[in-house]
Amino acid sequence: MLESYKPPTDVLYKFMAIAGLVIVVAVVWRSTTIQLEEHRLEMLVIGKVQSRSSDIPKIIERDVEKALSQLQSEGVELTGEAVAARFEKISAENPLASPLGDPEINRLHQQLQAVRIDKEAEKFILMNLAFPVGALLMMTGFFLWYIKVQRPMDMILQAQAAEAIRKIKAG
Repeated sequence: MLESYKPPTDVLYKFMAIAGLVIVVAVVWRSTTIQLEEHRLEMLVIGKVQSRSSDIPKIIERDVEKALSQLQSEGVELTGEAVAARFEKISAENPLASPLGDPEINRLHQQLQAVRIDKEAEKFILMNLAFPVGALLMMTGFFLWYIKVQRPMDMILQAQAAEAIRKIKAG
């Protein structure tokens, strides 16, 4: 009984082809969503940095004016070098002088780096394992379906059509 049973290879080949196609589409979709997630987080960090950056010139200007008035009251000559040195010192001491001095921005920046590392690993697996397997499965399934199922069916139909034409002409 088992010797006469043949599995429906047509369905198997089509299943291979469709499963491979689904894998390829899923890999492309997931790769795109990974990039969108990274971009969204980057935009969040950039937005925070820019919102903090708009306050920085005002704060630094206030601190510089305060430092200049302090230097003048101490009788220090205000040369370009003295002002530049004092400005650098104030900028280094002021946590708002660098947007990364903000703890929230630091947290978001660290989160962004962690997400990038995780997503790079996921993209590596998707593109170097899942995509080739899906593409190979899809191409093999379509090829086997065409060679082993579709071609013989086309030949049978051609023979039937030729037989029908011969009967009509003889008939």
